[in-house]
Amino acid sequence: MRLKTTSDTTPQLPWLVVDWLAMILLSLSVKFWLPLQQFDQQTSHWVHQWATASRTFIFNGVTLSGSPILTLVLGMLIALLFISREDLTHAALVLSSVLGVQVIAWCLKHVIQRPRPLASLTLTQGFSFPSGHVVGATMLVLIICHYWHPQTVRNRVLELVIAIGWLALVALSRVYLQAHYPTDVVGAMLLAWSCWQTVRYGFERYRSRQVVQNIN
Repeated sequence: MRLKTTSDTTPQLPWLVVDWLAMILLSLSVKFWLPLQQFDQQTSHWVHQWATASRTFIFNGVTLSGSPILTLVLGMLIALLFISREDLTHAALVLSSVLGVQVIAWCLKHVIQRPRPLASLTLTQGFSFPSGHVVGATMLVLIICHYWHPQTVRNRVLELVIAIGWLALVALSRVYLQAHYPTDVVGAMLLAWSCWQTVRYGFERYRSRQVVQNIN
């Protein structure tokens, strides 16, 4: 497996605008649009009907693997790996992504102030939208899949299946355990994607300026 520090595609500003507009629209809908709130509540009630002791035990383990503290620590370890390679630029990119997205998620929670589902099967605190677990897990998956590229297509596909499968299980666990509504996890994924693309866009702009300065 090789560590890839070059980008095949650069995020485009128009798409960044679309990403953030979608995030704002979803946030406002969660806060003010009654049909979406009713959909979330009905879905949460339907999922709760499938709860059993064994499933709850399993999903508590899954949700623990995606805890914000754990994903933050793993992100910092990746940044330390870049520092050990004397690649401070990519270390800064990773750190700003994993820290920045959690800060934005925390602020958004207190702006929207959405209460959590009532019948929670796990310990919860604070507001519901967006999911801090899914924000951190999504950002970690984006970073790993961006930088680590197996030598063969088969292993690359396996890497993507494992990473996306784990992320899907973490998201499902948060809904199953009644810690979040479905739109909380969707919003978390969208927020992490938007933050990652924005940080990458800033990084590419910075690197382009550095290249121009070196030429001049």
